[in-house]
Amino acid sequence: RQLFAVGKTDTACLIVDNLSQYAEEKEDSQLLGETFMLAALGELPHISSMHEKYEIAAGLLNQGSAIFQPAGTFLFGHPSMIAIFYLMPGSADKIVEEFEESLRIFTKLSHGQGAGANLLFRGEMALMRCLYDEALILAYKAETAAGAYGQQSILAGAALLKGFVALARNDQVMVNESLNYLNGMLKSAERLRLPARFCERVSFSLAVLLHSAGRPDSVKVKDICTKINLPGDSLHLLAFLVSLYETKQYARLISIVEGNSGLLKQSGVIQWIDSQLLLALSYAALGKKDLTACLVEEALKVAEKDQILYPFSARADELSKFLPEHLLLRISQGADRKLWQSMSQQKLVNTLTDREREVAVLAAKGLRNREIAEKLYLSDGTVRNHLSIVYQKLDIDRRSQLSDYEHILLDHDKMHDI
Repeated sequence: RQLFAVGKTDTACLIVDNLSQYAEEKEDSQLLGETFMLAALGELPHISSMHEKYEIAAGLLNQGSAIFQPAGTFLFGHPSMIAIFYLMPGSADKIVEEFEESLRIFTKLSHGQGAGANLLFRGEMALMRCLYDEALILAYKAETAAGAYGQQSILAGAALLKGFVALARNDQVMVNESLNYLNGMLKSAERLRLPARFCERVSFSLAVLLHSAGRPDSVKVKDICTKINLPGDSLHLLAFLVSLYETKQYARLISIVEGNSGLLKQSGVIQWIDSQLLLALSYAALGKKDLTACLVEEALKVAEKDQILYPFSARADELSKFLPEHLLLRISQGADRKLWQSMSQQKLVNTLTDREREVAVLAAKGLRNREIAEKLYLSDGTVRNHLSIVYQKLDIDRRSQLSDYEHILLDHDKMHDI
Protein backbone atom coordinates (compact mmCIF):
# COMPACT_ATOMS: atom_id res chain seq x y z
CA ARG A 1 0.00 0.00 0.00
CA GLN A 2 2.84 2.38 0.82
CA LEU A 3 4.40 1.84 -2.60
CA PHE A 4 1.09 2.64 -4.29
CA ALA A 5 0.77 5.72 -2.07
CA VAL A 6 4.12 7.18 -3.18
CA GLY A 7 3.51 6.44 -6.87
CA LYS A 8 5.73 3.36 -7.25
CA THR A 9 2.92 1.50 -8.95
CA ASP A 10 5.02 -0.89 -11.07
CA THR A 11 6.95 -2.19 -8.06
CA ALA A 12 3.79 -2.48 -5.98
CA CYS A 13 1.98 -4.41 -8.73
CA LEU A 14 4.90 -6.83 -9.04
CA ILE A 15 4.74 -7.59 -5.31
CA VAL A 16 0.95 -8.03 -5.50
CA ASP A 17 1.36 -10.48 -8.43
CA ASN A 18 3.85 -12.53 -6.43
CA LEU A 19 1.53 -12.58 -3.43
CA SER A 20 -1.36 -13.61 -5.66
CA GLN A 21 0.62 -16.56 -7.08
CA TYR A 22 1.60 -17.64 -3.57
CA ALA A 23 -2.03 -17.42 -2.38
CA GLU A 24 -3.21 -19.55 -5.31
CA GLU A 25 -0.56 -22.18 -4.63
CA LYS A 26 -1.56 -22.35 -0.97
CA GLU A 27 -5.26 -22.17 -1.83
CA ASP A 28 -5.58 -19.29 0.61
CA SER A 29 -8.76 -17.49 -0.44
CA GLN A 30 -8.38 -14.81 2.25
CA LEU A 31 -4.90 -13.81 1.09
CA LEU A 32 -5.99 -14.01 -2.54
CA GLY A 33 -8.90 -11.70 -1.81
CA GLU A 34 -6.55 -9.23 -0.13
CA THR A 35 -4.33 -9.21 -3.23
CA PHE A 36 -7.32 -8.17 -5.36
CA MET A 37 -8.09 -5.39 -2.90
CA LEU A 38 -4.50 -4.20 -3.25
CA ALA A 39 -4.49 -4.70 -7.03
CA ALA A 40 -7.43 -2.29 -7.27
CA LEU A 41 -5.12 0.50 -6.08
CA GLY A 42 -2.98 -0.14 -9.14
CA GLU A 43 -6.00 0.68 -11.33
CA LEU A 44 -6.55 4.10 -9.73
CA PRO A 45 -8.13 6.34 -11.07
CA HIS A 46 -9.99 4.01 -13.49
CA ILE A 47 -13.06 3.19 -11.44
CA SER A 48 -14.46 0.47 -13.70
CA SER A 49 -11.25 -1.56 -13.42
CA MET A 50 -11.16 -1.01 -9.66
CA HIS A 51 -14.77 -2.19 -9.46
CA GLU A 52 -13.87 -5.47 -11.18
CA LYS A 53 -11.14 -6.15 -8.62
CA TYR A 54 -13.46 -5.39 -5.69
CA GLU A 55 -16.13 -7.74 -7.06
CA ILE A 56 -13.61 -10.59 -7.25
CA ALA A 57 -12.35 -9.77 -3.74
CA ALA A 58 -15.93 -9.84 -2.42
CA GLY A 59 -16.29 -13.43 -3.62
CA LEU A 60 -13.14 -14.45 -1.73
CA LEU A 61 -13.26 -12.47 1.52
CA ASN A 62 -16.01 -14.04 3.62
CA GLN A 63 -15.16 -11.97 6.69
CA GLY A 64 -14.05 -8.85 4.90
CA SER A 65 -10.54 -7.44 4.61
CA ALA A 66 -7.96 -7.57 7.40
CA ILE A 67 -5.72 -5.06 5.60
CA PHE A 68 -8.25 -2.36 4.76
CA GLN A 69 -9.88 -1.12 7.95
CA PRO A 70 -11.75 2.02 9.02
CA ALA A 71 -8.61 3.31 10.74
CA GLY A 72 -6.84 3.36 7.37
CA THR A 73 -6.71 6.36 5.04
CA PHE A 74 -9.11 6.09 2.10
CA LEU A 75 -7.37 6.48 -1.27
CA PHE A 76 -4.16 7.76 0.36
CA GLY A 77 -5.96 10.66 2.00
CA HIS A 78 -7.16 12.49 -1.08
CA PRO A 79 -9.88 14.97 0.04
CA SER A 80 -11.48 15.33 -3.41
CA MET A 81 -13.20 12.57 -5.35
CA ILE A 82 -13.96 14.72 -8.37
CA ALA A 83 -10.27 15.53 -8.79
CA ILE A 84 -9.38 11.82 -8.96
CA PHE A 85 -12.17 10.15 -10.92
CA TYR A 86 -13.77 12.72 -13.23
CA LEU A 87 -11.47 12.16 -16.20
CA MET A 88 -13.58 12.43 -19.35
CA PRO A 89 -15.90 15.26 -20.46
CA GLY A 90 -19.49 14.06 -20.72
CA SER A 91 -18.98 11.21 -18.21
CA ALA A 92 -19.91 12.96 -14.96
CA ASP A 93 -23.20 11.24 -14.07
CA LYS A 94 -22.01 7.85 -15.25
CA ILE A 95 -18.77 7.96 -13.29
CA VAL A 96 -20.55 9.06 -10.10
CA GLU A 97 -22.88 6.06 -10.38
CA GLU A 98 -19.98 3.68 -11.05
CA PHE A 99 -18.11 5.09 -8.08
CA GLU A 100 -21.10 4.60 -5.77
CA GLU A 101 -21.45 0.97 -6.77
CA SER A 102 -17.73 0.34 -6.35
CA LEU A 103 -17.64 2.12 -2.99
CA ARG A 104 -20.57 0.06 -1.73
CA ILE A 105 -18.51 -3.12 -2.17
CA PHE A 106 -15.27 -1.59 -0.85
CA THR A 107 -16.86 -0.04 2.26
CA LYS A 108 -18.51 -3.33 3.17
CA LEU A 109 -15.26 -5.28 2.78
CA SER A 110 -13.26 -2.67 4.72
CA HIS A 111 -15.85 -2.35 7.51
CA GLY A 112 -16.48 1.33 6.83
CA GLN A 113 -13.38 2.82 5.19
CA GLY A 114 -14.40 5.44 2.62
CA ALA A 115 -17.83 6.02 4.19
CA GLY A 116 -19.36 9.21 2.81
CA ALA A 117 -17.06 9.42 -0.23
CA ASN A 118 -19.98 8.89 -2.62
CA LEU A 119 -21.91 11.75 -1.00
CA LEU A 120 -18.83 13.95 -1.22
CA PHE A 121 -18.46 13.12 -4.92
CA ARG A 122 -22.09 14.00 -5.61
CA GLY A 123 -21.73 17.20 -3.59
CA GLU A 124 -18.63 18.25 -5.52
CA MET A 125 -20.46 17.64 -8.78
CA ALA A 126 -23.43 19.70 -7.58
CA LEU A 127 -21.03 22.54 -6.70
CA MET A 128 -19.48 22.41 -10.17
CA ARG A 129 -23.00 22.81 -11.60
CA CYS A 130 -23.71 25.78 -9.30
CA LEU A 131 -26.40 23.79 -7.45
CA TYR A 132 -25.41 25.27 -4.11
CA ASP A 133 -28.30 24.04 -1.93
CA GLU A 134 -27.81 20.47 -3.13
CA ALA A 135 -24.04 20.70 -2.67
CA LEU A 136 -24.39 21.93 0.90
CA ILE A 137 -26.90 19.22 1.85
CA LEU A 138 -24.59 16.54 0.45
CA ALA A 139 -21.60 18.06 2.26
CA TYR A 140 -23.41 17.70 5.60
CA LYS A 141 -24.50 14.16 4.74
CA ALA A 142 -20.94 13.21 3.79
CA GLU A 143 -19.71 14.72 7.05
CA THR A 144 -22.17 12.62 9.07
CA ALA A 145 -21.37 9.38 7.24
CA ALA A 146 -17.60 9.92 7.42
CA GLY A 147 -17.72 10.96 11.06
CA ALA A 148 -19.32 7.67 12.06
CA TYR A 149 -16.18 5.83 10.90
CA GLY A 150 -13.54 8.50 11.53
CA GLN A 151 -12.82 9.05 7.84
CA GLN A 152 -10.59 12.10 8.07
CA SER A 153 -10.03 12.62 4.34
CA ILE A 154 -13.78 12.65 3.66
CA LEU A 155 -14.33 15.01 6.59
CA ALA A 156 -11.68 17.31 5.11
CA GLY A 157 -13.35 17.10 1.70
CA ALA A 158 -16.75 17.96 3.22
CA ALA A 159 -15.23 21.00 4.96
CA LEU A 160 -13.68 22.16 1.69
CA LEU A 161 -16.98 21.68 -0.14
CA LYS A 162 -18.81 23.77 2.46
CA GLY A 163 -16.11 26.42 2.16
CA PHE A 164 -16.48 26.77 -1.59
CA VAL A 165 -20.30 26.84 -1.35
CA ALA A 166 -19.95 29.57 1.29
CA LEU A 167 -17.70 31.59 -1.02
CA ALA A 168 -20.25 31.32 -3.82
CA ARG A 169 -22.90 32.63 -1.43
CA ASN A 170 -20.63 35.22 0.16
CA ASP A 171 -21.20 33.60 3.56
CA GLN A 172 -18.05 34.67 5.43
CA VAL A 173 -19.12 32.95 8.65
CA MET A 174 -19.23 29.54 6.98
CA VAL A 175 -16.00 30.27 5.08
CA ASN A 176 -14.25 30.92 8.39
CA GLU A 177 -15.77 27.79 9.92
CA SER A 178 -14.37 25.68 7.08
CA LEU A 179 -10.94 27.31 7.28
CA ASN A 180 -10.80 26.89 11.07
CA TYR A 181 -11.82 23.23 10.81
CA LEU A 182 -9.12 22.43 8.27
CA ASN A 183 -6.46 24.35 10.19
CA GLY A 184 -7.49 22.53 13.34
CA MET A 185 -7.21 19.20 11.56
CA LEU A 186 -3.67 20.00 10.43
CA LYS A 187 -2.67 21.15 13.93
CA SER A 188 -4.02 17.86 15.35
CA ALA A 189 -2.33 15.71 12.70
CA GLU A 190 0.09 14.04 15.11
CA ARG A 191 -2.58 13.28 17.70
CA LEU A 192 -4.92 11.90 15.02
CA ARG A 193 -2.03 9.98 13.42
CA LEU A 194 -2.76 11.46 10.03
CA PRO A 195 -0.32 10.47 7.25
CA ALA A 196 2.03 13.17 5.97
CA ARG A 197 0.73 12.73 2.42
CA PHE A 198 -2.83 13.41 3.58
CA CYS A 199 -1.76 16.54 5.51
CA GLU A 200 0.07 17.78 2.43
CA ARG A 201 -3.03 17.42 0.26
CA VAL A 202 -5.22 19.15 2.82
CA SER A 203 -2.66 21.99 2.94
CA PHE A 204 -2.83 22.42 -0.85
CA SER A 205 -6.65 22.40 -0.77
CA LEU A 206 -6.59 24.92 2.06
CA ALA A 207 -4.28 27.14 0.00
CA VAL A 208 -6.75 27.17 -2.92
CA LEU A 209 -9.64 27.97 -0.57
CA LEU A 210 -7.66 30.81 1.05
CA HIS A 211 -6.72 32.26 -2.34
CA SER A 212 -10.37 32.07 -3.42
CA ALA A 213 -11.37 33.82 -0.19
CA GLY A 214 -8.99 36.69 -0.98
CA ARG A 215 -6.36 35.74 1.59
CA PRO A 216 -3.41 34.71 -0.58
CA ASP A 217 -0.77 35.68 1.98
CA SER A 218 -2.18 33.32 4.62
CA VAL A 219 -0.38 30.25 3.29
CA LYS A 220 2.70 29.50 1.25
CA VAL A 221 2.64 26.86 -1.49
CA LYS A 222 5.91 25.06 -2.07
CA ASP A 223 7.38 24.97 -5.56
CA ILE A 224 6.23 21.99 -7.59
CA CYS A 225 8.85 19.53 -8.81
CA THR A 226 9.87 19.29 -12.46
CA LYS A 227 8.24 15.89 -12.92
CA ILE A 228 4.50 16.18 -12.22
CA ASN A 229 2.58 13.02 -11.31
CA LEU A 230 -1.14 13.40 -12.05
CA PRO A 231 -3.73 12.95 -10.67
CA GLY A 232 -1.71 12.50 -7.46
CA ASP A 233 -0.17 15.98 -7.70
CA SER A 234 -3.30 17.68 -9.07
CA LEU A 235 -4.11 19.60 -5.87
CA HIS A 236 -0.48 20.70 -5.51
CA LEU A 237 -0.36 21.84 -9.14
CA LEU A 238 -3.61 23.81 -8.88
CA ALA A 239 -2.52 25.49 -5.63
CA PHE A 240 0.83 26.36 -7.18
CA LEU A 241 -0.74 27.79 -10.35
CA VAL A 242 -3.15 29.90 -8.29
CA SER A 243 -0.19 31.13 -6.24
CA LEU A 244 1.70 32.08 -9.41
CA TYR A 245 -1.32 33.97 -10.73
CA GLU A 246 -1.84 35.85 -7.46
CA THR A 247 1.84 36.88 -7.40
CA LYS A 248 1.65 37.97 -11.07
CA GLN A 249 4.17 35.39 -12.29
CA TYR A 250 2.21 35.07 -15.53
CA ALA A 251 5.06 33.93 -17.78
CA ARG A 252 5.95 31.06 -15.47
CA LEU A 253 2.32 30.00 -15.13
CA ILE A 254 1.93 29.98 -18.91
CA SER A 255 5.08 27.88 -19.37
CA ILE A 256 3.94 25.27 -16.82
CA VAL A 257 0.40 24.92 -18.19
CA GLU A 258 1.44 24.85 -21.84
CA GLY A 259 4.39 22.57 -21.08
CA ASN A 260 2.08 20.04 -19.42
CA SER A 261 -1.00 20.51 -21.63
CA GLY A 262 -1.27 16.86 -22.66
CA LEU A 263 -0.81 15.61 -19.11
CA LEU A 264 -3.36 18.08 -17.76
CA LYS A 265 -5.95 17.01 -20.30
CA GLN A 266 -5.58 13.39 -19.19
CA SER A 267 -5.49 14.15 -15.47
CA GLY A 268 -9.07 15.28 -15.00
CA VAL A 269 -11.75 17.59 -16.37
CA ILE A 270 -11.83 20.09 -13.49
CA GLN A 271 -8.03 20.34 -13.32
CA TRP A 272 -7.88 21.03 -17.04
CA ILE A 273 -10.66 23.66 -16.95
CA ASP A 274 -9.05 25.43 -13.98
CA SER A 275 -5.64 25.44 -15.64
CA GLN A 276 -7.13 26.78 -18.91
CA LEU A 277 -8.86 29.63 -17.10
CA LEU A 278 -5.70 30.56 -15.21
CA LEU A 279 -3.82 30.42 -18.51
CA ALA A 280 -6.44 32.67 -20.13
CA LEU A 281 -6.31 35.17 -17.27
CA SER A 282 -2.52 35.24 -17.43
CA TYR A 283 -2.60 36.04 -21.14
CA ALA A 284 -5.23 38.73 -20.42
CA ALA A 285 -2.91 40.29 -17.85
CA LEU A 286 -0.23 40.42 -20.55
CA GLY A 287 -2.63 42.20 -22.91
CA LYS A 288 -3.42 39.27 -25.24
CA LYS A 289 -7.20 39.39 -24.87
CA ASP A 290 -8.07 37.77 -28.20
CA LEU A 291 -6.14 34.65 -27.20
CA THR A 292 -7.79 34.82 -23.78
CA ALA A 293 -11.31 34.63 -25.23
CA CYS A 294 -10.32 31.64 -27.39
CA LEU A 295 -8.97 29.77 -24.36
CA VAL A 296 -12.10 30.44 -22.30
CA GLU A 297 -14.34 29.32 -25.16
CA GLU A 298 -12.33 26.10 -25.49
CA ALA A 299 -12.72 25.45 -21.76
CA LEU A 300 -16.44 26.26 -21.95
CA LYS A 301 -17.00 23.73 -24.75
CA VAL A 302 -15.60 21.00 -22.50
CA ALA A 303 -17.45 22.25 -19.41
CA GLU A 304 -20.84 22.42 -21.14
CA LYS A 305 -20.84 18.65 -21.75
CA ASP A 306 -21.58 18.15 -18.05
CA GLN A 307 -22.96 21.61 -17.17
CA ILE A 308 -19.75 22.49 -15.29
CA LEU A 309 -19.95 26.23 -14.61
CA TYR A 310 -18.53 26.88 -11.13
CA PRO A 311 -14.92 27.49 -12.28
CA PHE A 312 -16.23 30.29 -14.53
CA SER A 313 -18.59 31.65 -11.89
CA ALA A 314 -15.83 31.72 -9.26
CA ARG A 315 -13.77 34.01 -11.52
CA ALA A 316 -16.70 36.10 -12.71
CA ASP A 317 -15.26 39.52 -11.89
CA GLU A 318 -12.03 38.87 -13.80
CA LEU A 319 -13.67 37.16 -16.77
CA SER A 320 -16.21 39.96 -17.26
CA LYS A 321 -13.42 42.41 -18.12
CA PHE A 322 -12.59 40.79 -21.43
CA LEU A 323 -15.13 38.12 -22.45
CA PRO A 324 -17.34 38.94 -25.45
CA GLU A 325 -21.06 39.17 -24.81
CA HIS A 326 -21.93 35.84 -26.48
CA LEU A 327 -19.64 33.94 -24.09
CA LEU A 328 -21.08 35.70 -21.05
CA LEU A 329 -24.56 34.76 -22.25
CA ARG A 330 -23.63 31.08 -22.70
CA ILE A 331 -22.24 30.91 -19.19
CA SER A 332 -25.12 32.80 -17.59
CA GLN A 333 -27.66 30.36 -19.00
CA GLY A 334 -26.59 27.72 -16.50
CA ALA A 335 -24.80 29.59 -13.73
CA ASP A 336 -25.88 32.03 -11.04
CA ARG A 337 -27.98 34.46 -13.09
CA LYS A 338 -27.68 37.35 -10.63
CA LEU A 339 -23.92 37.04 -10.64
CA TRP A 340 -23.61 36.96 -14.40
CA GLN A 341 -26.16 39.75 -14.85
CA SER A 342 -23.91 41.83 -12.64
CA MET A 343 -20.95 40.84 -14.83
CA SER A 344 -22.80 41.92 -17.96
CA GLN A 345 -23.72 45.24 -16.34
CA GLN A 346 -20.11 45.77 -15.29
CA LYS A 347 -19.00 45.20 -18.87
CA LEU A 348 -21.42 47.87 -20.10
CA VAL A 349 -20.34 50.35 -17.41
CA ASN A 350 -16.74 49.88 -18.53
CA THR A 351 -17.69 51.39 -21.92
CA LEU A 352 -18.58 54.75 -20.33
CA THR A 353 -16.13 57.64 -20.36
CA ASP A 354 -15.17 59.22 -17.02
CA ARG A 355 -17.48 62.20 -17.62
CA GLU A 356 -20.39 59.95 -18.69
CA ARG A 357 -19.88 57.90 -15.55
CA GLU A 358 -19.89 61.01 -13.35
CA VAL A 359 -23.15 62.19 -14.87
CA ALA A 360 -24.67 58.68 -14.57
CA VAL A 361 -23.72 58.37 -10.88
CA LEU A 362 -25.36 61.66 -9.99
CA ALA A 363 -28.46 60.86 -12.05
CA ALA A 364 -28.72 57.44 -10.37
CA LYS A 365 -28.62 59.21 -6.99
CA GLY A 366 -31.71 61.22 -8.03
CA LEU A 367 -30.17 64.58 -8.98
CA ARG A 368 -31.96 66.55 -11.71
CA ASN A 369 -30.19 67.71 -14.88
CA ARG A 370 -29.83 71.28 -13.59
CA GLU A 371 -28.33 70.04 -10.29
CA ILE A 372 -25.88 67.80 -12.15
CA ALA A 373 -24.93 70.69 -14.43
CA GLU A 374 -24.20 72.97 -11.46
CA LYS A 375 -22.20 70.29 -9.63
CA LEU A 376 -20.03 69.44 -12.64
CA TYR A 377 -19.89 72.97 -14.13
CA LEU A 378 -21.65 71.89 -17.32
CA SER A 379 -24.57 73.24 -19.32
CA ASP A 380 -28.00 71.60 -19.15
CA GLY A 381 -27.68 70.59 -22.81
CA THR A 382 -24.34 68.88 -22.21
CA VAL A 383 -25.83 66.87 -19.34
CA ARG A 384 -28.75 65.80 -21.56
CA ASN A 385 -26.33 64.71 -24.30
CA HIS A 386 -24.22 62.70 -21.82
CA LEU A 387 -27.31 60.98 -20.41
CA SER A 388 -28.55 60.14 -23.90
CA ILE A 389 -25.22 58.41 -24.66
CA VAL A 390 -25.27 56.66 -21.24
CA TYR A 391 -28.76 55.24 -21.94
CA GLN A 392 -27.59 53.97 -25.30
CA LYS A 393 -24.43 52.33 -23.92
CA LEU A 394 -26.22 50.73 -20.95
CA ASP A 395 -29.10 49.57 -23.17
CA ILE A 396 -31.78 51.34 -21.11
CA ASP A 397 -34.46 53.83 -22.14
CA ARG A 398 -35.29 55.86 -19.02
CA ARG A 399 -33.66 57.53 -16.04
CA SER A 400 -35.21 55.28 -13.37
CA GLN A 401 -33.34 52.26 -14.78
CA LEU A 402 -30.02 53.84 -13.78
CA SER A 403 -30.74 52.70 -10.21
CA ASP A 404 -30.04 49.12 -11.37
CA TYR A 405 -26.48 50.21 -12.15
CA GLU A 406 -25.87 52.50 -9.18
CA HIS A 407 -23.84 50.01 -7.08
CA ILE A 408 -21.61 49.13 -10.06
CA LEU A 409 -21.06 52.80 -10.95
CA LEU A 410 -20.13 53.60 -7.35
CA ASP A 411 -17.84 50.55 -7.06
CA HIS A 412 -16.08 51.60 -10.25
CA ASP A 413 -15.51 55.10 -8.84
CA LYS A 414 -14.03 53.62 -5.66
CA MET A 415 -11.65 51.45 -7.65
CA HIS A 416 -10.73 54.47 -9.81
CA ASP A 417 -9.95 56.51 -6.69
CA ILE A 418 -7.70 53.73 -5.38
